[in-house]
Amino acid sequence: MNTRTIKIILIAFALAIVVFVVLGVYPLFSDIQEQSQQFILYKKSREELALRMNELAASQDLPSYYPIVRPIEPLDFVEFLEKEAEATNLYVKTTAFPPKKEEAWLAADFGLDLSGSPSDFLTFLEKLESASYLINISSFNILKGEEENTIQASLSGKVYGKAF
Repeated sequence: MNTRTIKIILIAFALAIVVFVVLGVYPLFSDIQEQSQQFILYKKSREELALRMNELAASQDLPSYYPIVRPIEPLDFVEFLEKEAEATNLYVKTTAFPPKKEEAWLAADFGLDLSGSPSDFLTFLEKLESASYLINISSFNILKGEEENTIQASLSGKVYGKAF
């Protein structure tokens, strides 16, 4: 082999190494760098979320995402439930108990027995969700109604509000 052939082989080998680095190693390292940056952002957002949750747990005020939470007056709440059930064509039987103080909140237990069409029931739930009461549902049961296209549902939970 002469020197010219060796030089050509070395140049071809060097070019193959450069092509391998450019097409294989560089994209791999840039992908690793991008994933590392995403991981750092994820970790920062988790830390911020944990800090916000700790601040919220330490606070005894209402969270800012419940700008209007009414004081609990069981009669008003029952009237609200009955009015919304009537507006959505549901038969409702309500049970409400007097409010009790739980930490900085007043909480009143309630129970509902509803019957009507599934679409009316969903509309009622949407109205319940968007109401100015802070509600925690603890039990929820749905059964097929005796008539066609009807359901019977029962739910119970607590309604929270600030002390008067």
